[in-house]
Order: sequence, then structure tokens, then C-alpha cells
Amino acid sequence: MISVFTLLLLAFDVLLYAYFFVVRRSLVIKATMSNKRRLGLLLITALVFYLTVVHAQTPDQLWRGVASTFAVASFMITAQGLSDEGIVANSLGNRVVDYGSLTQVLVGKNPKNEQQTKAQFVIGRYRSPLMLFNYTQEELMAFINQKIADAKQ
Repeated sequence: MISVFTLLLLAFDVLLYAYFFVVRRSLVIKATMSNKRRLGLLLITALVFYLTVVHAQTPDQLWRGVASTFAVASFMITAQGLSDEGIVANSLGNRVVDYGSLTQVLVGKNPKNEQQTKAQFVIGRYRSPLMLFNYTQEELMAFINQKIADAKQ
């Protein structure tokens, strides 16, 4: 028998992944994650899944472990980036920062990969997390400049 808690955890996972899917569809330029962070999260997810399979004694524990594995794996999904409406700085945040409210844009090349650009956005006293994009600096700045010009009109 599957407990109510396990069903709630499974429902949470379904809603979480649906939310990430909707947010990622709205992004025009998606931010990426560093390979070290992705590898670390993948190892943690594999460890949670392994411990679930090895130690689960009932079907309820197995389903709870699978749901926990999906919850941990959700950290590998980055729903950060630039949309037509504004900047999505937080994967789970429902706040989109308007391009017109930008105070400063800090952009630099990734020294390890010339095709990647690091960017951080300053809005008043708020500073967004550092985002990594698989675009050149020129492509990214052209997009941001066009959106800022559209927002000021």
C-alpha cells in the first residue's frame, strides 16, 4: 500500500517538472550549468537512487525513494535565462525582472570556452546570480541591447 505522503511527494514531483517545462519554454536564451556542478548533482542523484534500490523493503519505500530521486534530479534543470518579457534569474522564482529596470549588465567571456559568456544583471541593489550562456558575447549583448531599447520605448 502506498502512503499519502508518498502520493503527495509524487504529485509534487509532477508539478515541479511541469513548472520547469513551462518556464523553459518561455525562455529565448537559456542559461547553462557548469560541468562540475552537473557532474556533482548527477553523482548525488545516482547515490540517492542506489540507496533507494538497496534499502527499500516495501513498495511504498521504493516509490518514495524514486520520488526523492526525481526531486534531487530537479536541481540539474536550470530554468534561468532571458525571455521576451525579462530575465528569469531564479529557477523556482515567479518574478521576472523587466529589461527596463536594469541598472547594469556585467558580461564577460568564459576563459575556458570562447563560445560561452558569463553574465550578471544588476537591478538597483539586487544582483542576479552569475549565469552562463552558450552564446558569444556579441550575440548576447545584441539580444540584451535590443530588449532594453524595446523596454524604454
